[in-house]
Amino acid sequence: MAGPEVLAIGDLVADILVPVPQLPIGPGSVHTLDPIRIEPGGSGNFLITGARLGLRVGALGVLGADELGEMVARALAAEGVDVGLVRRMPGAHTTVVLVLTDGSGRHALIGAFGVSPALPWDPAWEAALQTARVAFLPGYTLAEPALQAIILPWIRRARALGCAVLLDVGPMGVHLPRADLEAVIAAAEGLFGTEEELAAVGLTPEAALAQGPQWVAVKRGAAGCRVVSRAGDFEVPGFPVPVRDTAGAGDSFAAGWVYGLLQGWPLPVVATFANAVGAAKVQKLGTGRQMPTPEEVRQVLARHGPTFSELAAWISPS
Repeated sequence: MAGPEVLAIGDLVADILVPVPQLPIGPGSVHTLDPIRIEPGGSGNFLITGARLGLRVGALGVLGADELGEMVARALAAEGVDVGLVRRMPGAHTTVVLVLTDGSGRHALIGAFGVSPALPWDPAWEAALQTARVAFLPGYTLAEPALQAIILPWIRRARALGCAVLLDVGPMGVHLPRADLEAVIAAAEGLFGTEEELAAVGLTPEAALAQGPQWVAVKRGAAGCRVVSRAGDFEVPGFPVPVRDTAGAGDSFAAGWVYGLLQGWPLPVVATFANAVGAAKVQKLGTGRQMPTPEEVRQVLARHGPTFSELAAWISPS
């Protein structure tokens, strides 16, 4: 059986999804909630979306040797994610994120970092890198104590073997070790981030591009995305869909982008498809197993833009 073609490195968390009637929640208020769910969060959102789109995806990282870690691992495996490189360290505790959503597109995140011994270099990673075409790195991974000693050697080895490294700066960027962040940006083929996330680490898209990547995808929510690349800059508008929950939207956008890249599509088509996947997500409440399906992406394209067939026609016009 072929190994994963896409690896997500680190950022394995358990999301506790709490729907609330409104945000912010005032002190002393009492609310009756819909059922609270536990889902894979963090890179799990990217992995589940990628698997549903048809990519062979695998997770590399740490989960706690606890019930939450077991729940996350089982849910990912059930979605077709290869979890053979996920380590369950004795005494480790899974990172937990409380996700508050009010159904109107607003959410709040409250995290409790997991605890795990540092991971030593694992020879199994070498075999995984022999088949992987893309390594997706959420910015939070650079702050994970269990991975800090090995993440830069891992990235360098990935590059040496021809595996494209893609970094999503994310909201944690401002808290990351600066030298590590700059080293990964220099090694990355592509970079994801909102304008606010890039500004928080002192970068414009143009400045980030100058550090090494081939392209920078600036996520702009309902406005779509802006792409700054060595071949030129362009903007792709978003899709006019009702927004219920933006949690996980950036992860689904990244998964759609990677799917398009691996099809060999040109960047404007990749960006259009990624916008559609993100638009399919924001119409749904929750993360993890609430990420979009291919049919939901098709519906966005059918109602608001090009179909899958038309996307293919853009690539090979008749």
